[in-house]
Amino acid sequence: MGKTLNYPSRKKNMQRVESSEGKKIQVGMVIFSSFYFCVDLTLKYAGQRGAEDVMIYLSREAQTEEVKSILFLMPCHATPYYSTLHHDLPKHILDCSPRFGFQQFGWSII
Repeated sequence: MGKTLNYPSRKKNMQRVESSEGKKIQVGMVIFSSFYFCVDLTLKYAGQRGAEDVMIYLSREAQTEEVKSILFLMPCHATPYYSTLHHDLPKHILDCSPRFGFQQFGWSII
């Protein structure tokens, strides 16, 4: 009756578990952050690179007067047109204006 059993301290085991879980979370956050940092750099420097390169090429061609007009089959405002081109060329783009009055579908906007 007077014997006491010495069990390992639960507090130490809990601290070990908490510290190992904390390290896993820290490693996960570092991996997560580095992945999104790489995605951010890719989108920042290579995302719209093609549209800008095309406009620089067209600007050079317009200086030599080899281009008379431009037809873009892209959504509206997908290219930096006059900010890069610097020439008054007629341009034709897809129409992105809102359509009011959808009579063909039986809808109407008031």
